[in-house]
Amino acid sequence: MSNSESTAAAGARSAFADPRYSSWAASSILEGQRPSWLVLVSGVLAIAYAPLLWMFFDQQWQKPHYQFFPFVIGAFLWLLWARWQEATPVEAATPLKIKAVRFLQITAALLLLFGLAIRSPWCAMVSLILLVAAAFVRISESRHVVNLWGIWLLLWLMVPPPRNFDQTLITRLQFVSSRLSSFVLDSLGIDHLMDGNTLWLNSKQLFVDEACSGIISMLSIAACAVIYSVVKNRSPFHLVLLTLSSIAWATLINVFRISSIAFALEKWGIDWSAGLPHEILSLVVFLFAFLLLLCTDQVLLVCLSPIRFAWNQSQGSKIRFGSGLVSVWDKLVVFGLPVKTDNELPVTTAAAAKSATNSGYRRWVIPTIFAPIAALQCVLLVSAFELSADRLPAVQTAVQLGPENMPAELCGLHRTDFHPFQRGANNIQGKYSRTYFYTADDGTTYTVSFDFPFPGYWHELSECYVAAGWHPIKREILADDKAKADAPKWRFVDARFAKSGGQHGCLCFSEFDQFGVPYDPQAAWLNESNTFWTARNLYLKERQLFQVQVWSEGAAEWTPQQQQKAHEVLLAARASLREQVVGPASPNGAAPRQTGDESAIKQESQASPDPAAGDSKRESESSPGARP
Repeated sequence: MSNSESTAAAGARSAFADPRYSSWAASSILEGQRPSWLVLVSGVLAIAYAPLLWMFFDQQWQKPHYQFFPFVIGAFLWLLWARWQEATPVEAATPLKIKAVRFLQITAALLLLFGLAIRSPWCAMVSLILLVAAAFVRISESRHVVNLWGIWLLLWLMVPPPRNFDQTLITRLQFVSSRLSSFVLDSLGIDHLMDGNTLWLNSKQLFVDEACSGIISMLSIAACAVIYSVVKNRSPFHLVLLTLSSIAWATLINVFRISSIAFALEKWGIDWSAGLPHEILSLVVFLFAFLLLLCTDQVLLVCLSPIRFAWNQSQGSKIRFGSGLVSVWDKLVVFGLPVKTDNELPVTTAAAAKSATNSGYRRWVIPTIFAPIAALQCVLLVSAFELSADRLPAVQTAVQLGPENMPAELCGLHRTDFHPFQRGANNIQGKYSRTYFYTADDGTTYTVSFDFPFPGYWHELSECYVAAGWHPIKREILADDKAKADAPKWRFVDARFAKSGGQHGCLCFSEFDQFGVPYDPQAAWLNESNTFWTARNLYLKERQLFQVQVWSEGAAEWTPQQQQKAHEVLLAARASLREQVVGPASPNGAAPRQTGDESAIKQESQASPDPAAGDSKRESESSPGARP
């Protein structure tokens, strides 16, 4: 090495070791701003994003198959910090990168504003990811962070796919796991009956729900595959193949878990379907699946090696046949492969001065864009608090309902039990339920449930039963034939369902809002008005729905007499519950109040009871059977 080269290298090392250079590098990422400016920007973004992001993560936590997202956040922060410490400086930003930053920032702001307009936490999360992408582009202007965009990719693991694709995946995996487990149990000589997703054994009934269909293990193991690929700096092609293999391993491992639970219960009398044994078994199975994932990664490393380099080293000559295919393969396996670059000297003083000059206006871009959204968010938060469903007098009254609020005998049926339920605010079954069980003289049980509140539009209850595994058979919209001729018709839905094991479900339900105004059912099975573009806005003064349903299930459908009895029970319960919640109806059958009647709302608010005096509530359970 010449003296000039040694001097240059020594100057580079001293420059990198100089604390002033480190602070300059950091300031180039943060646009050279003071801590007070950073606090201002952080506050603006927190106000703009926090409410919808809180809703987003709350919704994700209620889904067992997305409860791994805290680990994804931790992996993202740890990788970003670790790779930042190893980052090296690069040349100054190009005009193309500056335009990309502005485009991403403006797109993120518009998407967040759109999310506010339609109350979409999903849009807010995607907006935040785009804003992080803009920040990463700014980082790449001055620092080379290894696999920076792989780290950014981790954030997408927390975002559910559109159009309820994850729910479709849950149903498919339930079916696959159930069928494969049945084949395994047949080969082991275990007597059983697989009825849909319910496993009937001689000693117990096991329900193969989402937790055992592979969706939890599939998503968590797939997330592990992506995180591991980013940590190890694998190529995108390697990452995709490893993720697909994780889905296959997760499915097979869950079949083993379900089969082992049934085998242990039937052969040894050991119940692994609940409690601590179930959790330990799930953890062991998960660790075994992760070990298989690591083995698959090593196999892929060998299989995805470039061919030309290995050929030239082993044969000492060029490839004569198939050279074009080898070139395509080599490009595919090394495409996007993260690489480390050698340390470069800091940008010149002139470039740094130019960057500092440009930062004078750049630093106000984010506050300028997001400050109005943050101000709008503050206004909407105050309005949302004032118009919260739990603050409505009708909801507060309905929460107080207990067993004494429905007669011991209703239309010739005898009340046998009562259960109050409380769920998450965004639960598809409603946050609250007051459920009454009635039995007829012929032994038929009718479940009368008062569910509330549902925001804004018609809540198609039949969709909930379809999501629970029932197959729709028939749906009709009926009216009370005994109603007065001059009274407005208040129609209700009568629906029938079935399961593969021969079970039949019969349902009729009706709805009204917090003012007692009846809701008319829609004509189709699916809620056509519940689309992406017509999603309700939490912050607008909207109606909250109350739903009354009568449900019964058994080995046969309702007879005409039982159907007529269910309709009578629905109409009687609907009238009684509406009168207790919102007041008596007018003589002609109309609603006691009209939407938007402020004086009525005020009077109702003064007469509403204290919600703190209500009965204790317990969390609802989705199935009485144990879950493998």
